[in-house]
Amino acid sequence: MFIRLPQEILHWITAFRTLKDTTMLVMTGTGMLTDFGITPLDLHYEILKWSLAAKLRRCKVAFLSVGGSRLDHPLSRWLVKSALSLAAYRSYRDRFSRECLDSIGANTSADPIYPDLAFSFSRTKLPDSPHRNRTERVIGV
Repeated sequence: MFIRLPQEILHWITAFRTLKDTTMLVMTGTGMLTDFGITPLDLHYEILKWSLAAKLRRCKVAFLSVGGSRLDHPLSRWLVKSALSLAAYRSYRDRFSRECLDSIGANTSADPIYPDLAFSFSRTKLPDSPHRNRTERVIGV
């Protein structure tokens, strides 16, 4: 613990510095608001830390099309609820996610539902490419 505490203080300072002159911190998509396979002091703590650092910098926080499910650990529920309460805007990828987060006490009644930003993108909206019918596989990084 005595080693971890100074490191964590440095992480808070880094987050605060990183958000200097930033107008909005956006958390997007995925199932980030569930505790499957993680402890409360993993991702949920990080989400709250960055949300608090953003608020201290007077930077808006937005959760866009986030997914969530049951949160079993009481500390996870508190961390996620606290982070969501700091957001200027929240939307969820599906009704199930919104209902799960409402069940932990986050008031989601006015929050819209929009599909996950990455997985709902229609390939038909992509511009035509002269290379579209090529047989080689390409991986973009």
